[in-house]
Amino acid sequence: MDSGILLLKYWLEVGDEEQERRFRARIDDPVRQWKLSPMDLPSRERWYDYSRARDQMLAATDTDFSPWHIVTSDDKKRARLNIIGIS
Repeated sequence: MDSGILLLKYWLEVGDEEQERRFRARIDDPVRQWKLSPMDLPSRERWYDYSRARDQMLAATDTDFSPWHIVTSDDKKRARLNIIGIS
């Protein structure tokens, strides 16, 4: 950062219900099944653990020089437009 590099940090926040809907769609739709990795389904059981870890990471790495931009991304199209608007 001292050398003039601008670091933009975005966290795309997907709600638990939306994430569950997306996972179900991937499981049920053969065209989307390629999007599932072996660790995806077990990770759903750890949603709250991952959320706490995310909160700790954001608190530890959010600085005045390079703040995190939290973008609600339950609606993918709106999230993309919001990121363009932040940049």
